[in-house]
Amino acid sequence: MVNSITYSRLSKAEENQLFENWQQQKFQKARNLMPSDDSNYIYNLYTLFNVLAEAEEKCVKLNPHLIKETIHSGPQALSDTLKSLQKVEHGFSAKQKKMLEKATVARVDSPDVIELFNGVNRIYLRPEGEITSETQNEIEAFLANDGYIITDYKKGYATDQKDKQSFKIGKLLKKNQRLFDAFSADSTRTIGNMLIVISKDPMDIARMSTNRAWPSCMAADREKFPYVSRDIERGTLIAYMVSENDPYINYPFARILIKPYTTFSKDEKRIDNWSYNAHWSEYSPAKDFGHLLVRTGFHLKKALTAPFNKMARTTIFEPENKIYGLESEAFAKIVAEFIEENLNAGIAGNFMLDQKLYKDNADTESRFIQRVLAP
Repeated sequence: MVNSITYSRLSKAEENQLFENWQQQKFQKARNLMPSDDSNYIYNLYTLFNVLAEAEEKCVKLNPHLIKETIHSGPQALSDTLKSLQKVEHGFSAKQKKMLEKATVARVDSPDVIELFNGVNRIYLRPEGEITSETQNEIEAFLANDGYIITDYKKGYATDQKDKQSFKIGKLLKKNQRLFDAFSADSTRTIGNMLIVISKDPMDIARMSTNRAWPSCMAADREKFPYVSRDIERGTLIAYMVSENDPYINYPFARILIKPYTTFSKDEKRIDNWSYNAHWSEYSPAKDFGHLLVRTGFHLKKALTAPFNKMARTTIFEPENKIYGLESEAFAKIVAEFIEENLNAGIAGNFMLDQKLYKDNADTESRFIQRVLAP
């Protein structure tokens, strides 16, 4: 359950502060690793900073002991480490990288998206408001039955009814393993310290499931990865939930894809039904042949009538119901609210997901959306 949660968009100055804080953290880490009596202190410090930054971007875990040994080996060893990290390709093969680059060049964003992003690729949102989960309500009742009152659910503290002693909620839940596990996994405790990033950056979309903390068929080594380049090309957006200390989205906690849906003709719906009709869920030569005939006829008709068809296309955006990573109702609510307010407001009609885009849960969810404006 989410109570009155909303968001605010970070200003350019606030965004710059995020990146400045990130840089300061990396410099501080480099200073902690660098011997103060190093004869090439300044040069090695900046090289080490770049090594740490590059490693985080490429999701490469560095061993502090090995890094110290590299520092003692001299400036050339650090430079070689940096060059080695710069060659890492986020887990993409050379063929996949070319495919992604081609899709990036071909990407087409709707006019509304271009206006919303206004020359940038990412929009940063800060969650605001009160968030209460069902888990919190259940824990409050459980602890109240034992004579405890929650004083700070996010930080994990409760007190006795006389307010004389403070206790850690985790310790009070030890005798109830189910509630203890639910408390540990409750994402509403951390959402206030998170940022939500709405992105149209092709690399953010390409890495939706590659070198991430969650498994997905859209990862570089999985069967659906070819659809990723289609998402880039066709204007899909992506939302990430990240820590304030991770503005570059190197270690996100969760993601939601935001797919474009456009108005369609009757013929286009008929073609889509042939592609995704449940009665044809199993492969058969008859399906292939029938689909080929229908598609050929449609494309021939489309080519002949195109010069006379001036139907304007309208695009809306729909966040997918599937969250990868940390399940968070607040995250999903903010993403849906932002998209509705900034890209879909005032638009009604019937819309279809592009036939070339993959849809999660396609067996149970329609590729068509009908929007009716409230009276």
